[in-house]
Amino acid sequence: MRNRAFPMLCLVSYTFILFKILVLKDLPMVRIGGLMFNFGGTQSGQPNFIPFKTIIPYLQGRSGLLIAGLNIIGNITLLIPIGFLIPFVYKKMNGFKSLMFAVIFCLFIEVLQAYLKIGIFDIDDVILNGFGVMIGYWVYTLLPKFILAFKSYKVLFYILIGLIVIAVVYGVSLLFDDRAPIQFESAVQHRHEKGANKNDNKSDLQEDLCRGTGGTGSIIDIQNKKFTIQRKDGVKEFIHITDETKIMTSSGQANETILKIGMKVTLVIQSEDVNNKVASLILVCK
Repeated sequence: MRNRAFPMLCLVSYTFILFKILVLKDLPMVRIGGLMFNFGGTQSGQPNFIPFKTIIPYLQGRSGLLIAGLNIIGNITLLIPIGFLIPFVYKKMNGFKSLMFAVIFCLFIEVLQAYLKIGIFDIDDVILNGFGVMIGYWVYTLLPKFILAFKSYKVLFYILIGLIVIAVVYGVSLLFDDRAPIQFESAVQHRHEKGANKNDNKSDLQEDLCRGTGGTGSIIDIQNKKFTIQRKDGVKEFIHITDETKIMTSSGQANETILKIGMKVTLVIQSEDVNNKVASLILVCK
């Protein structure tokens, strides 16, 4: 039982962290360079019960490679530690049991957030999260072979310690260095910083939120709570705006009145329904 105490403590602690991130959406905003990403999830829209309906558009790059990578890789990597820790706690875990656990656990997360009305159910999140659990289990099964590849446990120990130190140092630099490429901040902190920088609008306006990509496309028509864009590939898309839609410009958050015909924008789509595309985030390009 003593051998299981530490892994169990790690598992419970990490499950609590997952609950805050995936269910309570307690990771409101991430800044990557000049881009702001809201990971608070969506509270409105239609649930998705069709496998790969949201994954395929991400793989096709419709929302941009960065956004696709954050959504796909993020949903997978968050669950890897769960799949890795479970076999340490439950010694009889095998591949089939791990798969069943992955499906049930990830379904529970999606159903719970939908029940609490903190997010919407998406079967693709279950697929990505479940894949993450299985990767964690496969790492666990391969770990003994990896250890045996090193004839000395000390070598592995020093490598792991070195990687942990590097990760901690880099993570601290990201969180506290204003020049770091990735920073985490709350929505309240972001609003405070925006208000404090009102006198520095000239420098803010030099920042291109679309990072020189030209955005998803250009606005060609605007109506109440909806607009039409023409993507760079020539396809026209009808986009809806809700009260939860965030509109960001180089000088901060704005409302829909800032949108004008001819503007280039980058979109993060909340719903991939062809007839009801809802934007969760609109970035106005320079």
